[in-house]
Amino acid sequence: MRRPIIGITTSACADGQLTVRDSYIQAITAHGGLPCPLCTDTDSIALTDLCDTLDGLLFGGGCDLNPNHYGETVIHPSVEISDARDRFELALFSAFMQTKKPIFGICRGVQLMNVALGGSLIQHLDGHRQTPTAGNIPTHDVLLAEKSLLCRICGCDRISVNSFHHQAIKHIGKDASISAITPNGVVEGIELPQSVHPFFLGVQWHPELFWREHPSASLLFSAFVSACVQK
Repeated sequence: MRRPIIGITTSACADGQLTVRDSYIQAITAHGGLPCPLCTDTDSIALTDLCDTLDGLLFGGGCDLNPNHYGETVIHPSVEISDARDRFELALFSAFMQTKKPIFGICRGVQLMNVALGGSLIQHLDGHRQTPTAGNIPTHDVLLAEKSLLCRICGCDRISVNSFHHQAIKHIGKDASISAITPNGVVEGIELPQSVHPFFLGVQWHPELFWREHPSASLLFSAFVSACVQK
């Protein structure tokens, strides 16, 4: 059986280079997938071919979405946007959703998924960037919704996570439900019911940075990659 090919979104630098965290590559590889970093300028025809080729899609972290995608303007100086990345990822999301293949989002990824479903974001939260604490050390807990996909994967209703975001989900997108939330009410995970999409899960934390040390993070990648295996 071949390893599933999993697309990973990338960030574009000012000098034209594309970057992707090696931690995403390592996490996907270690759990049995074949990582495939994606460029951000694919035309519509190539996009269809790409969706046919990929077995799964990981929307990774990065800069903020332009608030105009959820009906707002920039209201905080910390907001950093890439319109080219937004255009590509929203088009990719729309095309890939039609395939019903697994989708996993991390940090910016879960925010992109929520906005693409018609939801919105809180543009800035103070105190959510984890510095100077190392990325493989959790800093707070999240509560997992009973009977959610996330709860079933992790096998418990509370886990410890790391935190590097300054934005968060405000209004939940169409058909989505909250699968993880902090004790003080910040949404940290969303999913779609399996009747709508077989595997659609997004988390606000960064499991790719601590899957070696924390079983709950490794279980997320195992479940995602396993779902990507063609039956």
